[in-house]
Amino acid sequence: VVATTAAVMVLYDEHRISLDAPVSRYLPAFSRGAKSRVTVRELLEHRSGLPAGRNLGHLAHSPAEARRLVLATALEYEPGAAQLYSDVGMDVLGFVVEAAAHQPLDRFVHRRIFGPLGMTSTTFRPNAALRRRAAPTERNSSRGHPLKGEVHDGDAYALGGVAGHAGIFSTAADLARFAQMLLDGGTLD
Repeated sequence: VVATTAAVMVLYDEHRISLDAPVSRYLPAFSRGAKSRVTVRELLEHRSGLPAGRNLGHLAHSPAEARRLVLATALEYEPGAAQLYSDVGMDVLGFVVEAAAHQPLDRFVHRRIFGPLGMTSTTFRPNAALRRRAAPTERNSSRGHPLKGEVHDGDAYALGGVAGHAGIFSTAADLARFAQMLLDGGTLD
């Protein structure tokens, strides 16, 4: 919500994303079969037909391969037929943001959302100073070391730590600024 959905809001307001456009307008690789009918709105509403998740950590050997696997994910049901939260759909939505913004998701949200809101402790892939302040999420990880300031979610990790569904590190103060901006109708201070 803090990165991907907010980025879609910004791009929608700038008329760079149409909610009722097929995803394939932005991502030609997402155009096989029934996927050609999936819209940006259906991704936002979790009505795309995509499954809840993948196990990219065991399937992909690089972020580029993980991305290809996400885009190749088959639908489990017809677009619009049901509602099911989907990490895969949020990842595809993150790729839509990148295509419409012509830059990686993490750079776009930093430049257009986090920076302007003064959210100085909110980022994907935190630097060493922010990692020291992060709460550990796992002591004995399958990666061979404790996870602290490193994305815990396996699919987000496979995607390089920046994913439409996970990977953000933040503080309560920064998230309060974000929430206040929403409560204030899109402005702050």
